[in-house]
Amino acid sequence: MYRSIVVDEQGKSSSVSAVAAFVDALASDLKAFGRDDVALISVGGLKVFVWDPVVASPGSAELREAAMASRLNGQKALLTQLEAKLPQGFFDPFDVNLADVLPEIVVCTNSADAQVFDYVVWGQSMSADIRNFRNTKVLVFDSTPRPRRLMGAILFKSPMYFGGARDAYLGWPELFETVDGQRRKNQAAIDLRNKALKSIYNIGVCMLVPPYTAHGMGKLIASLCFSPEIIEHLEGTFGQPVLGMTTTGGWGGNATQYDRLNLADRAGGGKRALFTRVHGARPSLHFPTQLFSGTVFQRAIDVIRADNTIRVRDFAGYDADPAVAVRAFRQTCKLIGIPFRATAANCVAHYFGSVSDACTDALRTSAGIDVRPPVRSIPVADALAEWRRRQRIANPDLRGVSAIPLSRMAT
Repeated sequence: MYRSIVVDEQGKSSSVSAVAAFVDALASDLKAFGRDDVALISVGGLKVFVWDPVVASPGSAELREAAMASRLNGQKALLTQLEAKLPQGFFDPFDVNLADVLPEIVVCTNSADAQVFDYVVWGQSMSADIRNFRNTKVLVFDSTPRPRRLMGAILFKSPMYFGGARDAYLGWPELFETVDGQRRKNQAAIDLRNKALKSIYNIGVCMLVPPYTAHGMGKLIASLCFSPEIIEHLEGTFGQPVLGMTTTGGWGGNATQYDRLNLADRAGGGKRALFTRVHGARPSLHFPTQLFSGTVFQRAIDVIRADNTIRVRDFAGYDADPAVAVRAFRQTCKLIGIPFRATAANCVAHYFGSVSDACTDALRTSAGIDVRPPVRSIPVADALAEWRRRQRIANPDLRGVSAIPLSRMAT
């Protein structure tokens, strides 16, 4: 059911009211972000701001471009320095036939490979935290050109909070229980999570590098997350069996690169999808509040200035400090009655992946984790064969292509 607020269109001296101006700017930006559920109606001297509390729209191309521009803003000098440290010939033109790609997986175990990884991840519009425990960086090369060319990058790290989506999918008991009317910790549930989470990794980065960014190559990169080279490294380094992985589609309710990868084994025989979308108690949302236009933040300050219960000096420097601007925005939403969740740009998809029903089921109990199914990885050849079976590339032969220096896009 849609929700709404109604505000007076005019303020004192027949001018547009500060609240109406803010709502107007907010609705305009949300529509540009891709929120097709948002509407602003003017009638009889009133403005009616309408939204759906269940945000289901994906982020627009305009939103992603704005995020990329914001991410690269002020980074030109840094990226130029990083590019100077890349292997010789990194940006040289080359020829490649995408139908013949042959992935070569390299876990970053030295500073040179790590520097390449740290550079290329600047090329994705949504930043990833690369400081988490069990942080493992991986480069994926195409070995068919000579010399080999970088195809993509993957980052594995400790599991993240998924709004209950992962826990519900695995059937884990609640962390708290009620006994004799008293709410208390469920120690068995806590112990199971502490043990199981050591056998689950989160895929924080799974990206392609130009010119490998088209033709469904993302599905190939995603299926390589369970390759023997990666699983054996994770298990050898951290000592626990890898039984599952989680990941997130940050720009929408669907992340197509993780869909329909029929590589996992069913308990009764046959194959199923490698990744399954999982759902929490309520949808996860993306709030890139810092990407709202300067007009929205200026109108937010105008609302605060017109309100006699808030000190405008508490938000001094909003035009120079994004954190202050975001605080002003949230304060304004609170003043006029717009829930912060209504200002989300898009919904977020959560996925759980495993190579078999046996691996998934093992995570449901402590005893299952101890047994550890013998097959916990997928050969690169199998992933490549499945990708080739599904993917039809109209013009796979590329001539004189190359990676693009990110410093050219930075400011």
